[in-house]
Amino acid sequence: MTLLPAALLFLTGMAPAPAPLTLTPEESKAVMGGEIVVRENGVDPVIGIAYVSAPPTTVVEEVLNLTARVTEVGLIESLDVYLKEPGKTGARWSVGALGFDATFHVIYEYDMATGWCTFTADTSQENDIATDAGSYQAYAHETGSLMVYRAGVAGSDQAPGWLKEILQSRSLREQMSGIRARAEAR
Repeated sequence: MTLLPAALLFLTGMAPAPAPLTLTPEESKAVMGGEIVVRENGVDPVIGIAYVSAPPTTVVEEVLNLTARVTEVGLIESLDVYLKEPGKTGARWSVGALGFDATFHVIYEYDMATGWCTFTADTSQENDIATDAGSYQAYAHETGSLMVYRAGVAGSDQAPGWLKEILQSRSLREQMSGIRARAEAR
């Protein structure tokens, strides 16, 4: 990372992107075979890893295409983007499953040049469940990119265990599959 992008990240308050992940031989084979690898150990964060046949900037652009997730992720009922600034987006999400409905607000901060997007709960808004912080990262790998998603379990205090499992595994896979498909279609 050059000095200028590092200084910009410091000024925006975003943490710098972590070093690229080291994949096990099994993970590498699975990812390059088109699978989404999920590292979960029962403790936050869960990590999703996918290969995308597109450049990192395209991947991050599709990460930020929040509207597309409404139809791609089964739990999402609606989305309202209420903040749009350079490097920052605020979104109000409504989700539901089996009679459990919740609304929460998330702030996404991103830096296209480094392929890095973080998200945190917008605590200035009313939230039905707590959302944990996390990130999306895209970096060059072979002829495309590796996309890495890191997140804690959303609503770990308020949500029932079965909902946490759905949010953690199924939602992660749906999000990453959608982002990958859209980035590769461009």
